Amino acid sequence: VVQAIKLIKEGVIGEPYYAQGNCFESIGIDDFDFCEVPDWIYDPEKNGGGAVMAGGVHWIRPLRLMLGDMDKVAAMTMDAWKTMRAETLAHALVKFKNGKQGVLHFHYSDIPMEKIPFFQIFGPKGEITIHGVFDGGITVHTKDKVTTDNCGGYMSAFKPQMASFFAAVKKGEKLADSHPGSVSEAMKDVLVALAIYRSAEKGAWENVDVYGSVEEAGDDSYDAAVIMVPHHLHVEIAREVLSKGKHVLLEKPLAISIEGCRELLALAQSTDRVFMAAENSPHWPEVVRAIQLIKEGVIGEPYYAQANYWEAIAKEDYDVGAVPSWVYDPKKVGGGVLMAGAVHWIRPIRMILGEIDKLVGMTVNAWDRMKGESLAHALVQCKNGKKGVLHFHYNDVPKEEIPFFQIFGPKGEITIHGKFEGGITVHTKDKVTTDNCGGYWGSFKPQMASFISALKKEEKITEAHTGSVSEAVKDVLVSLAIYRSVEEEKWENVDVF
Repeated sequence: VVQAIKLIKEGVIGEPYYAQGNCFESIGIDDFDFCEVPDWIYDPEKNGGGAVMAGGVHWIRPLRLMLGDMDKVAAMTMDAWKTMRAETLAHALVKFKNGKQGVLHFHYSDIPMEKIPFFQIFGPKGEITIHGVFDGGITVHTKDKVTTDNCGGYMSAFKPQMASFFAAVKKGEKLADSHPGSVSEAMKDVLVALAIYRSAEKGAWENVDVYGSVEEAGDDSYDAAVIMVPHHLHVEIAREVLSKGKHVLLEKPLAISIEGCRELLALAQSTDRVFMAAENSPHWPEVVRAIQLIKEGVIGEPYYAQANYWEAIAKEDYDVGAVPSWVYDPKKVGGGVLMAGAVHWIRPIRMILGEIDKLVGMTVNAWDRMKGESLAHALVQCKNGKKGVLHFHYNDVPKEEIPFFQIFGPKGEITIHGKFEGGITVHTKDKVTTDNCGGYWGSFKPQMASFISALKKEEKITEAHTGSVSEAVKDVLVSLAIYRSVEEEKWENVDVF
């Protein structure tokens, strides 16, 4: 690898535009196998995966050294060898930040394999091949000649690595980020491996760069941030990202306290960036249809509505994946079901009935896994005299399907079916009609389209916008009022500003 990089710098093959890395090993068979493989290598929990983590990272670094830092990967993996209980075969197409391209191929098995090159590096003037044997060998092909050399082989890499470590220890020197043994450089190798796993799982191209903090991401790596973190971090990260002049889409609930709500409102008023709340329910096709029917007078002026948010987590067919553990932690989520999902149901009630004036509520901690409330009820009175009921319920056992929303008017009733796949029924004295408008999942695309549209125009979000911080804060204030009502056992005003 050192010789290949030297030849590249000397311009022997010109500026390389493509390289391929092949990490293959017939474990326990090949003459370059130098020790008995420990059992933990075959355990994905201890190894972190399979071939990609076991040996692949040794091939990722040379490709980075030859071509530059990787931008994104598209990968597939296969579990083809029963002894290794994770992927034994992995392929990845690699796009580099400088426009170059590469391929990674990792293969572990216990059967003999043809010895193909470990690396091939292609430039406009020739090609460099690092032979597929640990004992070493490099061949350079140019238009004029072919030269082969043995530079020492893979096994000779360990002595200078250890010498570098001992030299640093003797001098007491901290390693610079540019040092080949720096943690930051090794982290970049691992990030490529993790991106390969994500790509194989999702069936899509995946970005390699993942940062541990806003500060680590720097100022030039992004224009906008979608903030999807535990709720107690929302205000802190939004503040930090906005201070860097970036646009922000902040997940619900925007904050978990009145103080946090106040700060976000102030940030929204002072920033010239796009600062939008990620509340998808205004775009929920059934909610949009219900509001349209109300405006058309189909059921008359609604006087009462009921919202039921219920989910048997990890039991329902609409469950989109494992719930992160922080959702069960009241310190991180801000409470329980009222902060975990209820705000998605509060917004439609506000859109249908009007602003909530006061409420009285009760909660129950009925599910051991969720340390905050798993059941909450509230009676609400709106400023215009209309009334409603809110009912929110999380657990892990199946429940009877009940409507997500029921809206009552003097001429009829609108029901939004209790399933995320969608459905709406309208009851009037003359007829009953049912339609599927697209379902809850149809709400996310228009929400994101709204954000992207604002980014393109660099338009500040107005208070009347469905994604405005002020509208999202009003949703949070309802949940916070329910908590206060439970604690004080009395009716509570919602608007405390």
